[in-house]
This record gives sequence, C-alpha cells and structure tokens, in this order.
Amino acid sequence: MSHIQAILATLEGAYAPNTLKSYYADANAFVDWCSEENIVPFPLTSASIRRYIEAMAVNYSYASIRRRLSCLRRINKLLGHQDETQTEEIYLTIRRLKRSKCLEQQQAVGINHTLLVKMIDAQPDTLAGVRNKALLSLGYDFLARRSELVALRTTDLEFTRDGALKGMIRKSKTDQYGRGRLVFGSERSTKLLRGWFRK
Repeated sequence: MSHIQAILATLEGAYAPNTLKSYYADANAFVDWCSEENIVPFPLTSASIRRYIEAMAVNYSYASIRRRLSCLRRINKLLGHQDETQTEEIYLTIRRLKRSKCLEQQQAVGINHTLLVKMIDAQPDTLAGVRNKALLSLGYDFLARRSELVALRTTDLEFTRDGALKGMIRKSKTDQYGRGRLVFGSERSTKLLRGWFRK
C-alpha cells in the first residue's frame, strides 16, 4: 500500500481531495481482499477482478462496484501495468451484475418548506438545538450541501442594512476551482442565525 500511496500522491492537485481519498480507500479495500484470498493485487488480472466483482456484489450497489473497478484500473495504469481486465469474461460478469441489481438510483427525498419547519421545531432548546435550527434553515435557503455548510465562516455571512442575510459559498463539489457562489437567506434564517450568535 505504501507504493500505491506514493503513486496516488502524484495525482495531488489534479484531482479533488475527496477523489484521492476515495481512490486510496478503494485500493486499500482491494489489497485487503487480495490478502485474504492469497492473490497478488497488481497487476490486475481478469480472473482476480471477476472474483472481486462477484464478492462485492453481495453488499455493494452496481454504481459502487463500477466506481471501484474504475479506480483499480486507474491505479493499475499508474503502476505501469497493461490493462488485462477488458475481457469478455469481465464484460459478462458486469452484465450479470447489472441484471441482478436495481439500476435506478434512489435519490433522497427533497426537503420542502413544511418538512423544514417540522425539522426546525423538533430541535431541542439547547445550544446544539439553536445551532441545528440555524444550519437547517441556512442549508435550505442556500441550497447548500453539508460540506458547504460546515465550511462557512462568520466572515462569509453578512447581515445587510435592510435586515436580510447575504452569504458566500466559497467552494463546492460543483465549483472545484473556488470561484464562489453568492447566496441569500430568508428572514427566518436571519433570525435563527442572530439567535445562535447571541448564545
């Protein structure tokens, strides 16, 4: 794994940190599995990858398995090996996997205003509860991911003279170069945020 880690280090700056973390985790899981099965992990072979796909099919979704396979092929190439996994055997294994798994991605149900109000009202009257109320409201108004919310600084938020709330999402999953996105909060968010800051 130390050799693989050194190879992945060469990708820093070209890929997002989360992508590299995912590459390392996927490679580590594969190397551990190979160790248990007494298989040499790299170079990849058609037989070892077929067995790995079949082993993963028990607990992982089709999308996760395809992502792992893509990662392993990338690492195999970075290690200087030829790709021996583009075979009919692997193609048929993936076809079987596809037919056995539900391909439709189950997207999480979106939060509407009614549900948001219920979630806010359900928070306890504690410091953590006050914080949660403010973050729930901000997340809804800003259309922000969890990672974007936790990355916010007080300097990214501004209470305007007319009582509104203005914010800046500096970097996100869809904005890897950090161009930033201007966002605006509701009166509810302004009130909840002020209440949290006063605590």
